[in-house]
Amino acid sequence: MPGFDETEAAELSSRLEAISNHHELWRTQQCLNLIASENITSKRVRLLLSSDLGHRYTSRDGFYRGTRFIDEIESLGVDTACKLFGSRYADLRPTSGHLCNLAIMLLFLKNGGKMLCIDPADGGYPGISKNRLSKLLGVTTRYFPFDPGKMNITAEEANKAIAEDDPDLILFGSSFILFPQPIKDLSFKSSHAVYDASHVLGLIAGRKFQDPLREGCNTMIASTHKSFFGPQGGIIISNDESIMELIQDELSPSIVDNAHWNRILAMTLALIEMSRFGEEYSDQVIKNSKSLARTLDELDIPVKCREYGYTDSHQVILDFGQKSAEISKRLEGANIIVDAGIRLGTSEVTRMGMKEEEMEEIAQHIHDVVTGSSTKVKERVTKFVSKFQDEKYVIHP
Repeated sequence: MPGFDETEAAELSSRLEAISNHHELWRTQQCLNLIASENITSKRVRLLLSSDLGHRYTSRDGFYRGTRFIDEIESLGVDTACKLFGSRYADLRPTSGHLCNLAIMLLFLKNGGKMLCIDPADGGYPGISKNRLSKLLGVTTRYFPFDPGKMNITAEEANKAIAEDDPDLILFGSSFILFPQPIKDLSFKSSHAVYDASHVLGLIAGRKFQDPLREGCNTMIASTHKSFFGPQGGIIISNDESIMELIQDELSPSIVDNAHWNRILAMTLALIEMSRFGEEYSDQVIKNSKSLARTLDELDIPVKCREYGYTDSHQVILDFGQKSAEISKRLEGANIIVDAGIRLGTSEVTRMGMKEEEMEEIAQHIHDVVTGSSTKVKERVTKFVSKFQDEKYVIHP
């Protein structure tokens, strides 16, 4: 089998390193990162991600030796997560929020079953929809009655749907989420109720959004890198012993063959950071979202849910209709990074120390790109970002 000679291998490796360096220079030193699905970890967390643990294996049955420090890390991580979220049980082994969804659906919807969740057309997570995981697993999926104007589940109609269908699994949470969802207003006595907190985990950790485990859900799942400022990964949290025994017994090796222990090490430090700063951080995230939304609205940029206060989360949703994708490309040309939604997120800019005053400036940059009313926005954005180069809400050794 042909391979690379020494010169080719050296050139390719140098090219790869250069691509990485160019990316890091651009995204961390020149761009306004407003993607709601992203955040930035502290430098200490990133250092732990590069540890030797990234090479190592372990297993619950003790097949692998040399794991005593890994076992200690897992115990510390679980204890910290339980303390932070006020839960009895936590599992950090899922490698993504999507795998958390897969695990829940496999375990609670064996041999098919019925699920109630939010339609992707209303901002629900597409990965579990009728044409994705639900289809692959043979799950019958119905979507929550939803009010697009309020960007939320309509409780009275949802209760009727639950009574009619008696779903095996009710899955709360959403990808486009501005406000807490009405868990307490719904009746689901015979169903497993799970909250996918992937987007709002950091706000829940900071006691600033809603509290799914106390409001009626028996399990909470999440990814750990959106409003929560951990490395990419997943987490499952519950107070129900029987549910967590099932999850912990079946998760590995059925769904997660080997957990990524460097990530769990780094995640544990992020949990500690959030335990220390979560309330202050999440409070500022929400203040920033409201300030950004209000200023954009004042600049005649179409912002969703004005009459409801715009947002209570890290997200601000703009309503450009069919033009959204094209506008997102224009914003990228000015080093303002958003998704094609357009769904803005304030988590990362808050982590970098920005507050309400900076949100007003960001809104002006966005306005100038959208309206074409000013030139050299890219240069202004780069200069603006250069003032915010150190993560905040970090623990110094």
